[in-house]
Parts: sequence; structure tokens; C-alpha cells
Amino acid sequence: MNAIKRFGSAMIVPVLMFAFFGIILGFATLFKNPTIMGGLADSDTFWFKFWSVIESGGWVIFNHMEIVFVVGLPISLAKKAPGHAGLATLICYLVFKT
Repeated sequence: MNAIKRFGSAMIVPVLMFAFFGIILGFATLFKNPTIMGGLADSDTFWFKFWSVIESGGWVIFNHMEIVFVVGLPISLAKKAPGHAGLATLICYLVFKT
């Protein structure tokens, strides 16, 4: 039972990151909507460009979801040298992915 609790607590960090970046994407979509924001949301304004950059940054975490879990879980689960565990799993992932 202890192992399941430990695994669950390790999974919560990546899941919370998805919730946070989902909210960021929601705000970016809302603030780029011309129906809501009017002329401020035209594609040539600074407002639109700013929120486009924020939106692009928000999508990074979802586009690379597997890397978040590949690195995040071993760091959370390792009792000794969590940095080594994260780096080792990242290297293994990249070797098998390419």
C-alpha cells in the first residue's frame, strides 16, 4: 500500500502542471477571441501577439507530455540521487525514441 501512495504522490506533480498550463491556454484563447475582446484581438496588435506567445508556451507542456512523465516520475520516486535518476531516464527515452 505504501508503494501505491508513493507512486500517487509522484504522479500528482505532472498532473498539476497540466492543470496549470490548461488554465494558461484557456486565458490565452479567451484573450485572443475577437468576439470577446473586440478590436484588441486583431492579429496585428501587440495584445494578440503577446497572448500568442503565451499560448505557444502553454502548448509546449502538452506537446511534450511524455518527457514530463519520463523525467518527473523517477525524480519523485528516487530515494537517492533523484537528479541522476531523471537524467538516466531522459537519456534512455531519447535513445529509444530516435
